[in-house]
Amino acid sequence: MGVRSVFLLGLATPLLAQDPNPDFGLVLRLDRADSISEIRRLRMSWQGSLKQEMKYKLSGDVVGGAQIRDLWIQRELTSNGTTLRVGRFKEPLGLEVLTSVRALAFPERSVASSLAPGRNTGFLMAGHFLKTRGLWAAGVFYNPSASVFGAEGTSGSESALTARLTGIPWVSQDRGCLLQWGAAASLRRLRGGAIQIAAKPENNVAQNIAEGGLMTAGEVQIGQLEGAYVGRRLQVQAEWLTLGAALDSGGRVNYQGWSTQAGWMLLGEDRPWSRERGAPGLVVPAKGQPSLELAGRLSSLDLNDGNLVGGSPDLRSVCLNWYWDEQTRLQAAWILADTESAGEVRSAVLTLQLLF
Repeated sequence: MGVRSVFLLGLATPLLAQDPNPDFGLVLRLDRADSISEIRRLRMSWQGSLKQEMKYKLSGDVVGGAQIRDLWIQRELTSNGTTLRVGRFKEPLGLEVLTSVRALAFPERSVASSLAPGRNTGFLMAGHFLKTRGLWAAGVFYNPSASVFGAEGTSGSESALTARLTGIPWVSQDRGCLLQWGAAASLRRLRGGAIQIAAKPENNVAQNIAEGGLMTAGEVQIGQLEGAYVGRRLQVQAEWLTLGAALDSGGRVNYQGWSTQAGWMLLGEDRPWSRERGAPGLVVPAKGQPSLELAGRLSSLDLNDGNLVGGSPDLRSVCLNWYWDEQTRLQAAWILADTESAGEVRSAVLTLQLLF
């Protein structure tokens, strides 16, 4: 298959100087190989503090129809940082999913992330233990209007209990390096619902390279393991996800996926780590000193289980990130996907992101 060349333009603008801190975002994506143009993101968000102990966020996207992405309010319950969040937000599962799109080292998340649930409505309690070395989060979520996990389109409802636990067993004496491990799980019940998982080759304008069949199911279980090494210049992370479902027709289906990636800051600032999220943070170059990062990733997704054949692609990616300043980033990525149905699928992706 021919090489795809993609151009993205990202734009984000704060509209107010102090809390609340609204952002306006625009991403334009163009596939020149197939003469396809696509607006990737047109996103606006407001976030800030109502009082010292209360925070809120509202964000929406008009791509694919106007939709609310985040709508939540959070209150600090104790002095050691235990919080209660209510509304719509990301469930605490998946290291890449919990990483902001602005902090990703690649234009898209890996195919393994298609097994993670993403955003839903509910409430979440979270906090730290062992000072800031441990992070726990647990929430109950409910979706009254969608019952297809991994896709939309049928009537019914979905409820879930999702939890995550991470720990930092080692920190260097100067606190510049650390190791983090973590695990997460989700128990989900579908009422009149079904399950279908699909994935693109980590390039949004491409066609699916793996797609499981639409199957009616009552219960879904998701498990996840993660680990990361954070150094001054080098950052390595890996995660493994598994999804199992009890089918209404009898029997079970089991999917799994994994990804591992490493990034090396060749020039400029180190890539930070957010202990509040337990995930990579934003690279902010010093004034007048651009940063350059080289990243590589291996990822895989297996949607084959017995007679059920949804595909099992393996992907290799390389990405160069040029952080000109805190407002401008250029990404150039090369992605090679080995698939069962289409053979090799190659993608070249160029992303320009501007933050004002």
